[in-house]
Amino acid sequence: FVARYKADAVGGLTLDELHSLLDAKQEWEELERRKEQILKDAGDHAQLRDQLGHAWDLDRVEDLFIPHRTKKQTLGVQAREAGLEPFANEIWDEAHAEGEGKGPLPERATAWVKPDTRYADPDGVLKGVMDILVERVAENPDLRAQVRSAVFRRSKLRCTKGTKAKNPSKYSKYFDYQEPIGSLKKSSSLPRYLTIRKGWMEDELAVSFERPDEGPLLEAFEAFACPNRSAPGADLLLQAARLALKGNVYTAVENETHRHLRESSEECVASLAAAALTRKLRRAPLGAKPVLSIVPGAKGQSSYCAFLDGTGKVVFSTSFKPEEVTDQIKGDLAQTMNNVGVEAVVVAHGTGGKAARDLVASVLATSGRAAAVTSVHEPLAGIYSTCPAGKEDFPDAEPGHRKAVFLGRFVQDPLPAVARLDTKFYSLVEQQHEVPSGLLRRKLHRAIESVIADVGADLNLAPLGVLQKVPGLNADQARALIARRENQGPFTALTEIRDIPGLTERAVETASGFLRISPTADPLSSMLLGNSEREALGEALRGLGWVSGPVPESIRETLQQKIGSLCLDRMLRELSQPDPRGAFVPQSFESGPQSLSDLQPATPIRGYVTNITSFGVFVDVGLDQDGLVHLSELPPEAARSPQEYFHAGGPVQVWVVGVNAEKEQISLTMKDPAHRSAERARRRGGGDRKGAPRRPRRPPPAAEAGAVPPPGGEERRRPPRPPR
Repeated sequence: FVARYKADAVGGLTLDELHSLLDAKQEWEELERRKEQILKDAGDHAQLRDQLGHAWDLDRVEDLFIPHRTKKQTLGVQAREAGLEPFANEIWDEAHAEGEGKGPLPERATAWVKPDTRYADPDGVLKGVMDILVERVAENPDLRAQVRSAVFRRSKLRCTKGTKAKNPSKYSKYFDYQEPIGSLKKSSSLPRYLTIRKGWMEDELAVSFERPDEGPLLEAFEAFACPNRSAPGADLLLQAARLALKGNVYTAVENETHRHLRESSEECVASLAAAALTRKLRRAPLGAKPVLSIVPGAKGQSSYCAFLDGTGKVVFSTSFKPEEVTDQIKGDLAQTMNNVGVEAVVVAHGTGGKAARDLVASVLATSGRAAAVTSVHEPLAGIYSTCPAGKEDFPDAEPGHRKAVFLGRFVQDPLPAVARLDTKFYSLVEQQHEVPSGLLRRKLHRAIESVIADVGADLNLAPLGVLQKVPGLNADQARALIARRENQGPFTALTEIRDIPGLTERAVETASGFLRISPTADPLSSMLLGNSEREALGEALRGLGWVSGPVPESIRETLQQKIGSLCLDRMLRELSQPDPRGAFVPQSFESGPQSLSDLQPATPIRGYVTNITSFGVFVDVGLDQDGLVHLSELPPEAARSPQEYFHAGGPVQVWVVGVNAEKEQISLTMKDPAHRSAERARRRGGGDRKGAPRRPRRPPPAAEAGAVPPPGGEERRRPPRPPR
């Protein structure tokens, strides 16, 4: 509501930008709560409170808390409990002051011997002191920040074969692999880390860090631990600095790096899933037109048909086996199509899809009926056929019938069909199930709400799954609206929702901007306008004599002065195109290949993306087998991140690379063979290489007048080639 109707109040921020602000606000509040908890646990020290006040990220906050944290029984803690900390402080102070100290450490350590303990001799005492000093150096927040920066900027993630690696293994490409952390943090690379991490958790991969050059870091640690190199404890402190860096801080920072990479990868995959869902919901709808939806079956299996009216209600359903199709079945299909008034036929993608499209074409030709035939690949249809929502809608139907109904409704309007499902059942991108359910659900809910806010919801037609996600409404208020239209008939004006029990004034004001009524005698009720805009617009238009249809140019100028250009532009867009998703275009293969034998190398084909994987993109070319475009055959800009570049159902231009008829495999490319040949010829010198004259050698640079050749230069000759 704020992004659409209060844009001026927030400086024109978009919905995505407002969501980013909300996320940042939540992150900030969590950081502040952590600071308060630290002050409570560590005691409200003035110095610590001041340091926390200047800390802006969680890593820095945790670094500041380490010295005050209640420690486990580490070697340093045991040495302190044995009373060795005063001796450690004495050595530390000598190294941070001028002078040569009080004498050699072994002699002084005898005074700190603790009989019947591990500190029963001077060597044991000095080891205990070193444990204390190692912890002191490792707890310095500035040194930890330097190591963290170096690891993120210069370290590499290395993968090798794990102890439980399988043969063959899906992680084999990572058995000898390394990648800089900086490269792995890019959005196009982050999903790869989840794959590596999963192989690591399954012990098929061994993961480690290739550490950066330790020289500068070690110098910083030694300078902090022992500025005075002439102090008696200099060697002890320098050794403590090395142990603190290599055995303590590095390990902790590398664990932090894994955590950062995991969280960033999960965020990236969740965003990719939300983007895929948004594209799915924004697919152009067929509209309120009767359809026939067919889920074809393979040989020996049933094909399922569902006839839906314009509202998505099932009028008739049937099933048959493809090999048992008779003229009687064709006649029944044609008659039912005429009775229902079918305007489009939906055929599910998969085995038997081509035979089903041929059957439909035959029935349409015989009956003389015109209807668009479209092929649809939608994995959510299979999920709906077995999930609680499908069983609730059609408890006695077979899964194939439920799948056919979902596909028909999906083509009529993807938004209510997809919103009917619980987001936990969605399958949108690879590695989606590696993401925490709370993060994924939040991203997907936002995607659904943003599309609903952009497209709007018809108050008289929208199901519960859509209405409850309209900004300003919850599930109970949506049920109250549905109960009102079922008991008292359809709404005729948006103002009627003010009378619904349970709807507050704020809910009415917010939701009205995303609801529409069509058809209606009031054209303004069919537009997505805020309450105040709708009232001002209606008053202005009535005063200018406009009732419906295009707004005359003479009225536009006056209207712009009264309601402003922003509101007028939105109104004109609503009048010209009420649904921003565009016009429906069927996925047709009328002029495509009829069999594998039609696929010859370099043959151009228009196909549709069915699946996007980490190794390539699968494309439907109109046959029962999908073709594969390997990563190496994708355009360079797409190969870096196929998930961001392609989406299921999107049209693509491909060329045939090869066909394996025995295995029924189709290899495709998205690189135009003609362009590739021309580029290859250009790199080799232009034109056809065979028979072309050899390019003349570039002449050597002319010697300057009076120049003297180098010693032996006049005798230099290329040695003869050895015999073959």
